[in-house]
Amino acid sequence: MNERITEFAKKQGYRGAEHSGTWNGYEIYEPTFGVSETSFVGLPYVILAYDDKIRMSTSEEAFAYLATLPD
Repeated sequence: MNERITEFAKKQGYRGAEHSGTWNGYEIYEPTFGVSETSFVGLPYVILAYDDKIRMSTSEEAFAYLATLPD
């Protein structure tokens, strides 16, 4: 995984992040608390990466991404 994504996730209080696909031109990473499992706590925020920019999703983006996932 991209070390910049891992570093960003750690600065946000997570242990890491797992790549979970693409959405609206962004690479999507789900923050993790453990070594390899995705943790769902609170709003479903994801890490968005595009070119050299990395950021946390907004609440609206998180729910919009979640709505695109299969049931």
